[in-house]
Amino acid sequence: MFIILLGVLCCLIILGFIFREKIMDVFGGGSLRPFTKEELREYDGIRKPQIYVGCKGFVFDVTKSLSYKPGTTYHVFAGLDATIGLAKMSLNPAEFEITEESSLSTSEKATVDQWFNTFKTHYKYPIVGRLVTEAKSKQLSFTSYYYSVSYTHLTLPTSELVQIQVV
Repeated sequence: MFIILLGVLCCLIILGFIFREKIMDVFGGGSLRPFTKEELREYDGIRKPQIYVGCKGFVFDVTKSLSYKPGTTYHVFAGLDATIGLAKMSLNPAEFEITEESSLSTSEKATVDQWFNTFKTHYKYPIVGRLVTEAKSKQLSFTSYYYSVSYTHLTLPTSELVQIQVV
């Protein structure tokens, strides 16, 4: 019995190590890029070729899906925080400006949770960022830089390793 539990524990540790980036990103501890609503608007498939959709504080890349391309029904969500629109099953962009999730009914919260789970678990929709306010975006800019430096220095050949001191 002890050997089986030890084996399961080892498997969990190995899986946690393999998927640590995804786990950390989903739970907010990773190096996801912070997006303000203004920055997200650029990723509508017209201004920039990528199509991003915000849902429940996360930003998903939906570029690979034909449903979000310009001229399609779901393109209305492109480059926006679509949480409220998805919850209300509305294609009216005016409703997307409402940002209070607390104003949603129980069934609307369940609906947006289903959409979020679809985005989160679908291989076509990688998580590329977090939705933040302008103030939070400025606060996180050092964190993003720190992560890029810490990962960059690990890729140098052994003879070129440098010491990075954070002050």
